[in-house]
This record gives sequence, C-alpha cells and structure tokens, in this order.
Amino acid sequence: MYNLTNHGTNDDAAGSLLVILHETREAALERYRLAVQQALARGNLLNTQRMTMLQAAVLFLSALPNEDNSRAAWSLTSLIYHIARTMGLHRDGTAFKLKPFETELRRCLWWQVCIIDSRSSEYHCNEPIAQHFSSDTKPPLHVNDVDLSPDMVEPPAERWDRATDIMLSLVRCEAMQTGRKLGLTKQKQLRQPGSSNTKIADDSEEPAKKCRNLEASFRNKYLRICDSSVPFQFLSSAVARVILVRFWLITQYSVASSENKADDKRAKGSLFPGMPASTG
Repeated sequence: MYNLTNHGTNDDAAGSLLVILHETREAALERYRLAVQQALARGNLLNTQRMTMLQAAVLFLSALPNEDNSRAAWSLTSLIYHIARTMGLHRDGTAFKLKPFETELRRCLWWQVCIIDSRSSEYHCNEPIAQHFSSDTKPPLHVNDVDLSPDMVEPPAERWDRATDIMLSLVRCEAMQTGRKLGLTKQKQLRQPGSSNTKIADDSEEPAKKCRNLEASFRNKYLRICDSSVPFQFLSSAVARVILVRFWLITQYSVASSENKADDKRAKGSLFPGMPASTG
C-alpha cells in the first residue's frame, strides 16, 4: 500500500514525503517497489493458488508504470494473466457452484487482470493476451462493496438507480469487451483479402454498430446516474466519454482506411486490366 500511495502523490505531497521519510519520492518508490517484489517472491507467486497473493500482485501491477523502457509491467502482466487462468478465474464461479461472495471476488479480480492486460498491450502495441483465450467469467455486479458479505447466500440485487463503487471498473470492462470484438472484426477482414466492395462496406458498418451499442449502453446505464459534483462519479463519466470518443476515432479511421484500399484496388484494375485486383 505504501508503494501505491507513493505512485499517487503529486509534487506537493512529494515535498512532505521528503520531510517524513528523509528521501525523495523516486528513492521511496524504488525502495518500496523492490520490497513488494521480494515479498511476492517469498510468497511463491509463480506457484500460488491463494487469492490474496494474486490480489497483492494485481494491486502492485496496477500502479506499475507502462511508460518506462524496462517493459516490466508488460512481462509481469503476462505472468499474472496465466496465474489467474491456472487458478480458474477465467471460469465463472457459478460454474463451480461457489458462494456468491467468492464468485464476486473472482469476477472482480479476473476482470481487473484483463483490464491491466488491455492497458499494457496498448502501450506496447500488441494484442491483449486475453483476446486469444476463451472465458465465461461474467463482469462484476453493479453494487457497492458494503452490499457484499461472506455470509450471503444469494447475490445482491444490482443498483441501477444510483452510482456504485464498481461503476468505473464496469465502464472499463464494457469498453474492453467492445475493443475485443472490434479486434476480432479486424482480424476477420484481414483473413478475407479478396472480399468484394459490398462485403467491405458491410464489414465497415460492423465496427460502427458496435460503437453505437457501446454508447447506448454507457448512456442508459452509467452516464444518466453520474453526479458531476461527486469526484469519483465525475471521473467515471469522463472516462466513459473519452472511451467513446476514442472508439469513434478508431472506427472512422478504420472505415476510411478500408474505403481507400477499395479505391486503390479499383484504380489499379482500371490502369492495369490484366493485373488481379488483390495484388498488393
């Protein structure tokens, strides 16, 4: 937790840190980072079957910057993802008839791993690891932390009349699911290089439809219950809107790219009648 706290400090807090710890923020970060790594190693992270150990690793990974040149976050993400799969977190707890509380903890942990995977792969210009594996783990319920109890025998009812603690994570979960679908659509198009112009137009509509569905989901579920005067809800709303803009930009760029390729093929066919249109 000290490591996470130091990652979140600003310049003003860094000055207080120097007074309290008698070291700079950078030195404190390095010391706590090494301490966490040693603790994970002593806890036998590579062979762990303990949820608490994996939760600690995910918390550490959530604060680890992706922008550095060490690629440590990317490498550790792959490790954490596969550990989560060996623990069976990619399967929903209801398939094993687990208690509602444990099922919900597994869902939260699994989806956080997938969110980190998506974030890290984007920084390093790679496809998410999760895109190549199947999973039936459902997203967490739209409830507050206080609604969950180890003693509950039934899952709590979701709260769609107000914002909850898990709302921001659910926004990111839905965005990641849409991103995965868009990625699969792109792969499908790449596997069909000889598609007709009509097929290209149909395929270009598919990403736009997915983006419209995501926007409708965000507006109907989350944006309507966000109170901008509450910082966390304002952040959730802002993240949702940024995600929508980003997806629309990606979609429009992909459509324009597909249309340009189709135009290039038509132009090549008119200039060189004997050359196959698919020659690139």
